[in-house]
Amino acid sequence: MDAAATLESWFREQPAAYLHPAIHISHNHEAGGHWRADAAIEAATRLVVVPHSLAFSHLNALVDDAYPIFKQQRVALGVEITGFFYLMLQYLHREKSFWKHYLDALPKPEDQHTTPLWFDDSVDQAWLADTDAAYTARKRREAYLKQYDNGIAVLRKAGIDTSPLTWDFFRWAVTMYTSRSFSSRSIAPQDSKYWAAYKTGAGGSRQAVLLDLSHASADDRNFSILFPVIDSANHTVDSKVDWTFDPGRFSLATVDSIQAGVEVNNNYGPKGNDELLLGYGFCIPDNPNDTVMLTLKAPRKELQSHLRSSHAGYFDASKQWDSEKATFKLRRLPQRLERPQDIFAELPLPLLDLLTLIIRSERGLQFETVPDIRAYLIQPDSPARQYLPFIARMIVTSLVPKMQKLQAQTAYLPSTGPRNLRQTQAGIYRDGQVEIIMQTTQALRGYLRSLRPGHDISRLANAGSNGTTLALHDAVSNLVTSERATHSLRSESDSLSRADSRSSGGKILTLDEVISDSGLPESVLQGFLEGIASSANTTNVAYLIAAGWEEDVWVLFLCYTWLWSSSNTPAPAWLESLAAENNPVAIMDGASPQADDTGGQGSSDLMSVVRQAAASSGEDTIWGDERWSEAFIAGFGGKVLQHQGFAMMVTKEDGEEEQRLVVYLHGA
Repeated sequence: MDAAATLESWFREQPAAYLHPAIHISHNHEAGGHWRADAAIEAATRLVVVPHSLAFSHLNALVDDAYPIFKQQRVALGVEITGFFYLMLQYLHREKSFWKHYLDALPKPEDQHTTPLWFDDSVDQAWLADTDAAYTARKRREAYLKQYDNGIAVLRKAGIDTSPLTWDFFRWAVTMYTSRSFSSRSIAPQDSKYWAAYKTGAGGSRQAVLLDLSHASADDRNFSILFPVIDSANHTVDSKVDWTFDPGRFSLATVDSIQAGVEVNNNYGPKGNDELLLGYGFCIPDNPNDTVMLTLKAPRKELQSHLRSSHAGYFDASKQWDSEKATFKLRRLPQRLERPQDIFAELPLPLLDLLTLIIRSERGLQFETVPDIRAYLIQPDSPARQYLPFIARMIVTSLVPKMQKLQAQTAYLPSTGPRNLRQTQAGIYRDGQVEIIMQTTQALRGYLRSLRPGHDISRLANAGSNGTTLALHDAVSNLVTSERATHSLRSESDSLSRADSRSSGGKILTLDEVISDSGLPESVLQGFLEGIASSANTTNVAYLIAAGWEEDVWVLFLCYTWLWSSSNTPAPAWLESLAAENNPVAIMDGASPQADDTGGQGSSDLMSVVRQAAASSGEDTIWGDERWSEAFIAGFGGKVLQHQGFAMMVTKEDGEEEQRLVVYLHGA
């Protein structure tokens, strides 16, 4: 009789133990130890019951008269170390152990184990390198080495022969616990401070010993337990089972019916491949519960001072920022998102919350928390929708280096593929990491691309000869001509001036595109262009970019259009949105913190451009408005460009892409 059959026979003989008659424990090379049904089983049927008297944990070590060292040194050893070394000693002397048949059926210490704790070979490690699990595996290995050294020292001091208790043997014990154990919640007393631990008494009967753990720490009451037979079933994410923790026993039942001849699986719950690989040594291809970790850098000190009271979980005991606590799980995305903005429904709420607070802090806005961050960001009429493009960019910026490291390391992996089971499992995990990062970055970039103007505006703005960018005055002329000829674009009276257009979000625009789609009268735009030409001697975008004028023209355009809108209603919605957040009136009155920021030499130079434009076009024009100042230029136009402008690859009419400075305008 093989070990699996012997275990089954032993288990069925134990008092209060139960295994459904149609369930048998089997073993083969492909599936390892597993359950198989030799007859059909109806739905809602109990499959197995394991009494607590058969469970294996450090509690058994504390009451085992053969090893008083564990009770005597329980503080020095601790819960985990006690459990590991007790399992090693029981396995070493299993011929005398109550759990002999269970221990015989466990994977052997000399077998090939596949958790990262066994990745000793440099090639094995290469398959895991730069993944989320690599860091965790390294830290766990360091912790286990310390536990091993500590345990050996305590046992050796007590006169126990530790020569058979090798590091590999210890790793095996750790692996048995991580891959097969259940939480101590399964045996926790419900109405008592006493925990039942079992030992073998006279005649081989199991005797309960009550242990008072009421003074133990919460960590010491949260430990791992091995349940013979119930841990023999493999795991699948689609198995529907019920776990029941009754006083004195742990039961498992099937929810669905089971056909004869099939493997019967347990379900450990929704676990990603990182947890499965680290704890169990296997991965599931295309695991729906797979995740990638995203860690944010520490935010500004000013924001941290607010977060310490409202988001204390991001800080350690000394109230310092803890990056590990500011780590978020990005899950695998659905096969298809109905709309580009649906990506934000898939992102962790705490991540959205923290990024929103970071964005507002960087813009000098008041600190505020909201109860429903997702609704706050994505409701059509919420002004907070303007933060979504920048949340998208921050996440992409954080993920790209992670992807680059994975791809660079992948280039060094053997071209022949994995050569052992450890590498195979790590390869599945690695592929999942890459796929999730690619899914997420592509979805977020897709959202950003969805904010680019429609093809009609791009054609007007970019359709110069040979696909080159038009001069600004050509963009204005084309816009007016197109309006008159086809009425395909909105008229001046109802263009982007409608406030409710903000409900649809906004647009990411280049300089020439914002001129075409600004919603401003042609005369206003013409006056702006003539003022620019008085200093730059051109309004051709390509020439302006080459001469380093693009940022300056953006800043001046934002200031110029707001000055015009302040005395003309209704103003374009995107201008109302900018004014609501940046408060140019307060800047001019000196009541805004931004009013003290003149922008240095940059705003001084731009003020010279304004004076030249005023001299050229007349003091009674917008260029001659007395409200122009260095503080206004830096505090309004400069701040908008700083916080809402960025470089982006845009598609030209000829299909080629080029990097351009763009600005997100909410309500455009």
